[in-house]
Amino acid sequence: MFTSDNGGAGYIGIPDVNSPFRGWKITMFEGVLRVPLFVKWPARITAGGSVDTPVAHIDMMPTLAAAAGAPLPEGVIIDGVDLLPLVTGEGVITWPAISCSGRTATIRWCATVTGNCR
Repeated sequence: MFTSDNGGAGYIGIPDVNSPFRGWKITMFEGVLRVPLFVKWPARITAGGSVDTPVAHIDMMPTLAAAAGAPLPEGVIIDGVDLLPLVTGEGVITWPAISCSGRTATIRWCATVTGNCR
């Protein structure tokens, strides 16, 4: 599995570093919000596939745990979801637009947050 954190940096002097998307680190344009995620697992994932469903980095831990056959920790709230059904084509994933635990909030795609996230 390979991913990036949040787009290329603007200070490196390459104006189109995240082309075709505008923006880079510390901005809120698509160049920072859309990052690559590549998964290779020849035994389970068909080569050359593509998924357009938005996911978040918080999904990595439950996905890797599921791939390894490991249980999620007990007594801990996990905001992420297992992406294996999505990337293997074996199912569809649905989740609320906003996941909240503690003081963090993950907003998937174009959700609007109102009020406090506690």
